[in-house]
Amino acid sequence: MRDALDLATDAIRGFPQDIDGKDLERRRGLVASVELDIEPFVAKLYFTKLHADAWRS
Repeated sequence: MRDALDLATDAIRGFPQDIDGKDLERRRGLVASVELDIEPFVAKLYFTKLHADAWRS
């Protein structure tokens, strides 16, 4: 995971703030690609800076 985080790209994701999912809170973070042994062979995982730093420590 640490290698994937070193290569991760910056991303902004929207997370719903209401029950209808129309009001979004935008958050900055990272998207890391992790190789899998089976299809789809790659998983893209979103990390906030706080979570990425925790994985790196």
